[in-house]
Amino acid sequence: MRALFQSLDLWDVMEEGIEEPENEVSDREIKEYAAKRKKDKKALFLIYQAVDETIFERISQSNSSKEAWDMLYNTYKGEDRIKIVGLQTLRCEFDGLKMKEGESIEEFYS
Repeated sequence: MRALFQSLDLWDVMEEGIEEPENEVSDREIKEYAAKRKKDKKALFLIYQAVDETIFERISQSNSSKEAWDMLYNTYKGEDRIKIVGLQTLRCEFDGLKMKEGESIEEFYS
């Protein structure tokens, strides 16, 4: 997803977020804010399109793409560790796998 947002020039908005301008601002600052806000809503729309219904329910209350992205990141950041531990467990089971005496090949295979 990061590569997609970078290719669409939306990653900076997702990573940094946008800040509303203060009360007295110039026309240039207003235009810059409007452009960033448009990019933010575009990124938020793409996030909504990329996730399934259960994840959508979690992030649907997000007001910005940064908020939605942070929620997704915090939810799934430990996923790599979980995969590594699962693979280590399977390796240990595989290493300990031996056919017992009197066990048929069919029983061992199943």
